[in-house]
Amino acid sequence: MKLWAKVLVGFISFSGFFVVCALFYSFYSSSGIEEMKFRTQAKIQMREAKAVLSGIVQRQTLFRARHGSYVSDLKLLGYQPKLPLVYKFGFAEAYDPPGLRNRFLNEDYDPKRKDSDILFKGQYQGSANYPEVSVADMALYFCPRCHIDNDSYVAIAFANLDEDEAWDVWIVDEARNFTHISNDLEL
Repeated sequence: MKLWAKVLVGFISFSGFFVVCALFYSFYSSSGIEEMKFRTQAKIQMREAKAVLSGIVQRQTLFRARHGSYVSDLKLLGYQPKLPLVYKFGFAEAYDPPGLRNRFLNEDYDPKRKDSDILFKGQYQGSANYPEVSVADMALYFCPRCHIDNDSYVAIAFANLDEDEAWDVWIVDEARNFTHISNDLEL
């Protein structure tokens, strides 16, 4: 190949590289970068939902092995995730297993302590994204099968990650089946 052809090919390759860079920069300019940052932060927050629900599964499994049933009292389970949290979580209803109250007479036992609102009594409601809707209402809307009894349960965690009308909703059952019911990033 002649020298002038090599120079021409090199120039076209070099120019093409700058065109691709310019297109990439314009696509990911300030709004694109902000969107990328938001989506990354939201994905990190989604890990919180799975971590919270995993903690519930782990505690419920241990509790059932010791006492023969599941329980809705998150404090009795000894479940205390780190604050602040973005997701609300818990059970749709309270459950008081037969005979369990007699076994915990000397302990602080309240089956109505079934969700993060009651467990933390508003300790993390200062968060901008903290949902104002109750766990029971969200469970009724998104998860009619959410329940708790002696042999099974379905727990829920939810948040509004971007302050729109959509919700990010996760559920888990006693068999550790996680389901992402509603993805706030895709709606």
